[in-house]
Amino acid sequence: MTTSAFVMRASRPFIEATKADIVAYIDDMVHRPNTKGDHILYLHTGTGLANATMQQRLTVVRLLYDYLIDERIRSDERNPVGKGKYTPGRAFAGKRERGLLRHYERLPWIPGQ
Repeated sequence: MTTSAFVMRASRPFIEATKADIVAYIDDMVHRPNTKGDHILYLHTGTGLANATMQQRLTVVRLLYDYLIDERIRSDERNPVGKGKYTPGRAFAGKRERGLLRHYERLPWIPGQ
C-alpha cells in the first residue's frame, strides 16, 4: 500500500489531519507487508519499511504541513507531525524530547560459526 492509498482510506481530508492520523500513518508504514513476499533476503521480519525511509517520508509530510500553515491553507496553526525539541546545553547527554518516530540504525549482520 502506498501513501496515497493510506490517505484515500483516511476518515478525514489530509489538510485536517491530527497527530493521531500521523501516528496511524507511522503504524501503517511499520506493519506494511513487504512487496517481495516469501523471497525476502534480509534477516528482519519482512514487514514494514526501513527506519530511514520512514524518517524521510515524515520529513516530507512535516514540510508539507509547514507549507500549508505558512500559506494559511490549514486552519490549525500546529503541525501534526511535530519534531523533537532541542535543549541548549544537552546536545550529547541528558534527556531530550523526541519526535514521533525513534531514529535507529540496524546493526550489521555478523555470520555465526
